[in-house]
Amino acid sequence: MKTSEIGCEVLTPMFSAGYDKRKAEYRVTEVKALMRYTFRIANHAEKINELFKQERQWFGGASEEGKKRITASPLRLTLDPTERLWFGNGREKLLLHGNKKNMASQPCFMKDTSITFNVRTSQNLLEQKPPISYENLLQLSFLLGGLGKRSRKGRGNVAVLSVKRGDGEVQSALHKSKGELLTWILNQLNALSGDGTFLKHGNKIVLKYDKSLYRIARRRPILYQITVGECMEDVMAFLKAIDETCHESKKGKNMNVLGFAGRDCRFASALIIGVVRIGPDLYPIYTQVSEVHSKYHRENAGEKWPGEFECVEFMKSLGEEMKFK
Repeated sequence: MKTSEIGCEVLTPMFSAGYDKRKAEYRVTEVKALMRYTFRIANHAEKINELFKQERQWFGGASEEGKKRITASPLRLTLDPTERLWFGNGREKLLLHGNKKNMASQPCFMKDTSITFNVRTSQNLLEQKPPISYENLLQLSFLLGGLGKRSRKGRGNVAVLSVKRGDGEVQSALHKSKGELLTWILNQLNALSGDGTFLKHGNKIVLKYDKSLYRIARRRPILYQITVGECMEDVMAFLKAIDETCHESKKGKNMNVLGFAGRDCRFASALIIGVVRIGPDLYPIYTQVSEVHSKYHRENAGEKWPGEFECVEFMKSLGEEMKFK
């Protein structure tokens, strides 16, 4: 059994809860779901059955033949029981734009909260060596996504600060520069995809356009671009700018990039906005995933990936909003 401790820090208010919505609750199942999602959007398996087969090897699950054939998960992810941080005691407003001034605050984990995960890997349950470690997948997942309500709009972001191995060795997981962070992300994505199609371009990581990848992007969400912005002075001002830009974008019916839920449909945002730590400072990070073509998708001329045009327009609007903060 391979073991390690992952020291983390909450960067933005996390509105995560269990059955009791009156309490903020940190749930490991939510973290594992984020890891599964990161694995999926970085994977370029053309056939969906092949994707699920690889996912079962990483995380366990029932086979396509039925629940009688169940693969046990090699991963055991738990919170450090000595910290007693299952429940948060902070309160913040979930929405910060102008029309929500009177909204009551909600229970949450406040930024700067420390959390430690215990990661245990059963080597005998692994059919083959994973392309990256579970520790690296956890860190990559926290860089590209968040936890709880409005996790695609800057809430619930977590930074991995350190990794303590089973032999007692402690390694810093913080990156010292934007270039170092992007290079690390690039290496993890290319290892997960297995095809080397992610490229570093300035302050971005882009997916090299290919017709076969475009066909995949039309069937399921895949990651095609990551952009790291400039250092921010006030993270709460950034979150407010996100909310105000979302509010204005709704007036233009730009729903696909925002995501929506109705009585008979649900659509997750194609743009994931987060916050990452580089050294002592915080930076915005924008992760773009392809929209799945449906009756809600609008074709836009000139875009390489489904939904790319709307993501770019939203990021421009957010940049304009930040100028006035």
